[in-house]
Amino acid sequence: MTAVGSQAADHEVRGVRCSGARSAPPAAVRPPFSALAVAVAAVAAACASGCAGADHEAARPPPQSAPAASRTAPGGAASAGSAPAVAIDPAGELALARVAREEGRTRDAALHLERVIRAEPGAFEARLELAEVLLRQSIDLGRAGLLLREAQVLRPSDVRVDRLQGWLAELQGDEATAVEAYRRILAADPDPELRFRRGVLLEHLGRPEEALAELERVASERPGDRAARGAMAEIQESLGRTAEAESALLQLAESAPAEPGPLHRLAAFYRRHGELAKAVEAEKRARSLEGAPRSLRPLRPSNR
Repeated sequence: MTAVGSQAADHEVRGVRCSGARSAPPAAVRPPFSALAVAVAAVAAACASGCAGADHEAARPPPQSAPAASRTAPGGAASAGSAPAVAIDPAGELALARVAREEGRTRDAALHLERVIRAEPGAFEARLELAEVLLRQSIDLGRAGLLLREAQVLRPSDVRVDRLQGWLAELQGDEATAVEAYRRILAADPDPELRFRRGVLLEHLGRPEEALAELERVASERPGDRAARGAMAEIQESLGRTAEAESALLQLAESAPAEPGPLHRLAAFYRRHGELAKAVEAEKRARSLEGAPRSLRPLRPSNR
């Protein structure tokens, strides 16, 4: 190699070795870095910012919903957002209950009476009438008893409460309590119907003499009371007072001259005591009242 060539090569090698220390390469040979780097940096920054914001939002507790407005204000008053409670008119409800009872709508009557009792704690009449509705249907006797006890607290001396309490005891099978309740009522109100019921209960309790006294009084006050005379005759016969029993049965037949039932009853009495002629005569009279048996029209022959 010539000296000139050797120097040129040496210069070139030194130029390469020292190229990093001399100066930056010209712009034409720089890698296309600046615009792309700026874009990438911007995207990275935005992503970092968004993720941080999302993490911050996730860590934040959910907003608390406002408590629902109460339907009623303190003290039971209706709130502005709810329908106002309808005021109950106790007098009006009681009137509606009585109309319903007259029309035989006992269920409606009971509903009206319950409303009166809820609206007016001291409603004596409503308690009394609801108890009577329950007793007439012989349902919910426990509720009827509670109503009567409450009514008695409101009016301790009202005989209507005693009457219904006696009826309740009778339905519950407590005949002794019913007899005592009816005694108290009859001392203030001599009701023949109640006296009859007391007489029947006394007979059930094995007190026939007391029962007969009550029934005889009913018969004297209501001569046409067939139930009283029939019950009298049974008790008199059981006591061996057959003449009195026969007299009661004859009066019973005379009080219903167009009905065969009392005559059949009289005929049975005569048969029990061996008076067959009288029994046959009573039965003959009874059959005459029943009339001739109705003849049935003969059936037409079938075409089948």
